[in-house]
Amino acid sequence: IFAGGIMIGAFKMMECPYWWPSFPQTTIIKDKTADWQTYRNEEYGFEIKYPEELSPEQGGPLYPEVRNVFYFGGPPYELSISLAVVEIAEGETCPLEEYLHPFTPPTKTEIVVAEEKAVRHENEYETSGYWERGVYVEAHRRRAVTVDIKHEGKIYRFHLNRRTEDKVFKEFNQMLSTFKFIEDKELTLEELKNAEYYTTVYK
Repeated sequence: IFAGGIMIGAFKMMECPYWWPSFPQTTIIKDKTADWQTYRNEEYGFEIKYPEELSPEQGGPLYPEVRNVFYFGGPPYELSISLAVVEIAEGETCPLEEYLHPFTPPTKTEIVVAEEKAVRHENEYETSGYWERGVYVEAHRRRAVTVDIKHEGKIYRFHLNRRTEDKVFKEFNQMLSTFKFIEDKELTLEELKNAEYYTTVYK
């Protein structure tokens, strides 16, 4: 009888919801940009990641001498995402007319990029059919996006204008999340001594 009572008590404990400890399930979210390449530009003080199907180019194939414009695109002349770095005076703004459709009022959203306040403008519009390099392009709907980041007397303007269903818009947002400014590193005393030595010996 005693043994039977122990068995019954054990089964009761097993039925108790508090008897077996439960642990919260952990969901591992993979960083989709982890395997992307990093583009770094010391001249304009920034770095950004980009997917493998895009390639960075300063100035682009049409204007290689233009140093302050960067393109991340596919084959030549199929440029997808651009970044222009424009120096501005205090209180000045950078016009949007060349970047957004002129007859559709854009939305304006304040966001944060690279720990700086940024402004995102966006609008959609219908195009009529047109010829491009000998190929007729059917009428379709497009979306134009600009993101302006003001930093140390410059505006870093990202721009994208593609068909509304294009997947590059998702990649555009992911690229923005990886954008950051290169901060000037403070050298240690030992590094300063080494720098002074190499400057003296090799200058």
